[in-house]
Amino acid sequence: MLKAYTILETVIMMVLMTIVVSFIYLFYGYLSYSLENFMKTEKYSMQVNNFRYLLNDDFLTSQYIYKANSSQVKIISYDNKSILYYQKGDYFYRNSNNHIDSLNVKQVEWKFLNDSVKTTRIIDRIEIVSEFEDEEVKLFFQKKYYATILMNNL
Repeated sequence: MLKAYTILETVIMMVLMTIVVSFIYLFYGYLSYSLENFMKTEKYSMQVNNFRYLLNDDFLTSQYIYKANSSQVKIISYDNKSILYYQKGDYFYRNSNNHIDSLNVKQVEWKFLNDSVKTTRIIDRIEIVSEFEDEEVKLFFQKKYYATILMNNL
């Protein structure tokens, strides 16, 4: 003979299933939110690291870096390849053979080789301040010049 469930047993089972389904839904929401934040952070991190790698490589392989005009900086490598950097709005751009990379920045500051001598256009340092989720991300690069370059350009 089959044993039937009472209404009380059915209600208790429905309450337990509702609690289990609610926990699963909350866990899925938390996991989805965490994954979305991780992807956002990872995307920004990859952009900064890629730009940092390019700028660091440009500084290391450059013969000299100078201010081309009021808004542009030119990097000349030993093989006479020219790379142009400039800031426009909230973005800092790198143009190399019409391939443009960009980074969202808050501030870019180029430091001249000898700040006390205002006639030089040679740049030896750059400080970049970017912002991610209301926190500042600072990047700093420095170029060390050979004495021959310094003698010819000061």
